[in-house]
Amino acid sequence: MNYSILAQRVRYFKEDTKGVAAMCRAMEKMRDETEHETSIKHALAMLADGVPCEKVAKYTDLSIEEVRALAEKKSV
Repeated sequence: MNYSILAQRVRYFKEDTKGVAAMCRAMEKMRDETEHETSIKHALAMLADGVPCEKVAKYTDLSIEEVRALAEKKSV
């Protein structure tokens, strides 16, 4: 690498125990956010097809309150 500071940071995240743990947490957070966004997308599609909120919540693992909020936004 051309930049020693960048090389040090990369080494920290790849080789240091605390760095690896920090990177794992960041990746898990990103995965969870993506999963939640996908659930919302599927919930909106199901609501558009007239599926009841309770079933949408059951199949998307979203809370019933969140599904109802999506249904309200959709109808506005």
